Amino acid sequence: MLELTEKEIDKISGDIDQQGLTYTPLKDEILDHICCNIEAEMESGMTFNEAYRKVKGRMGRKRIRQIQDETLFLISKKYRRMKRLMHVLGVAVPIIIILASIFKVMHWPGAGLLISLGLFVTGAVFLPVFVMVRIRDTRKLDEPVPMGLYITGMIAGILSVIGALLKIQHMPGAGIFLTLGLAGLAFGFLPIFAVVKMREARKKNEPLNTGMYISGVIAGVLFITGALFKVQHWPGAGWVIIVSWFSVAVLLLPFFILNQLKQKENRVNNFFAIILVVSLVAIFIMSLIRSRTSDSADINTFVQVESSLYHQAGQLNELSNGLLETAEISESVALTSMKEISSEADKICEFAQSLKQEMVVTVHEENEAVVMSDGSVNFDMALGKDNRYAADRVLYGKRFDDGKYIAFTEMINDYASDAVALTEDSDLQSFINEQLMAGQTGLESGWTPHLINAPMMRSVAGLSLVQSTVRMIEYELLQELASD
Repeated sequence: MLELTEKEIDKISGDIDQQGLTYTPLKDEILDHICCNIEAEMESGMTFNEAYRKVKGRMGRKRIRQIQDETLFLISKKYRRMKRLMHVLGVAVPIIIILASIFKVMHWPGAGLLISLGLFVTGAVFLPVFVMVRIRDTRKLDEPVPMGLYITGMIAGILSVIGALLKIQHMPGAGIFLTLGLAGLAFGFLPIFAVVKMREARKKNEPLNTGMYISGVIAGVLFITGALFKVQHWPGAGWVIIVSWFSVAVLLLPFFILNQLKQKENRVNNFFAIILVVSLVAIFIMSLIRSRTSDSADINTFVQVESSLYHQAGQLNELSNGLLETAEISESVALTSMKEISSEADKICEFAQSLKQEMVVTVHEENEAVVMSDGSVNFDMALGKDNRYAADRVLYGKRFDDGKYIAFTEMINDYASDAVALTEDSDLQSFINEQLMAGQTGLESGWTPHLINAPMMRSVAGLSLVQSTVRMIEYELLQELASD
């Protein structure tokens, strides 16, 4: 097949430019299309000029400009749709999250679904669309596109959203995604953002306050680190987040205030912004300190509750053992059933006690000293009673399916089923099912809310509640069987 020379191709390119074609990607495609058509005509014996005139005649004088207008319209239409979608999501997502928060506070059903929906839409749709729109807007202004900033922010944001979604759903991998996402925001996005903004200020000859940007990055890193410690329930999370927020107040606010007051324009508005920011930071720090004090009080309450329930379970066990001894002496016909249900109760209580021991040791190695030789635990002397990581780690394991919670709930359900079968008293049957919450599954039902996603001491108190409930039902059944 004949091929056009460089001179002939340049002639065609010049003619295209004269018709007002400015969209470079489209120009290359049209040039290639015209050249292919000319070469096809030249195969039939035409000269270049004859073939070129024929191809131009078929296209018409205004066709190239029309193609460009149609292409730009389609591109602009997609862009407008994308920008409209970004605006809609920007309004809808906060509304969904606010509604989810209200549902969560009021304990209405559907709160988890709304939160998951809001996070999913944010990570899967809003962030990618926002980045694409920002890139397009920057290019329209003929400014350099900070791709590193946009890509780093999008990836870190998506990872953080995925981690939060997995954390809410108590699914494996939440910690990994959260750590990667928040670390990306702290050590990737924030430094790049500061560098980009400083370069833009130098390029536009605007006043540059390097200290404010540097202090802002440091404060942001400290704040995100504190949030990561708090979300992951790592030891010392409370102190880390307090130190980080005080650092924000000490490092960032002075530079921010001085920078705002130096600006002569809108000084009143700047003063109002300063008061607002300082007030919000002060309120947050005070609420954080207050919540920390409140948490300490709650932890001490759970220690007392655990001790009371554990001793109550022990007393009921002694009463049940007395009934068994009496049944053995009298050679009761119900002795076998009594021993079987008592043996099941022993297994559940021993398993629950082993979970408490494992939790307290998981928090800190020194807690081995608070585990007594008789199996009891002195939680008054235990370290890390507010740690949330230990309970979930013991109950769920490294993966959701290799923890001990499933086996524990199966033991409780089996015990409830066997206990109900031993009595014909409908009131006692209802009591057993209600107290043991038999057959209830899911993350917001059954024993789950009492044992997971909470400080270790609350989970321990929940396990002691299981022990006390099981021993109470055991004693009631043994009394009924003995009397029969």
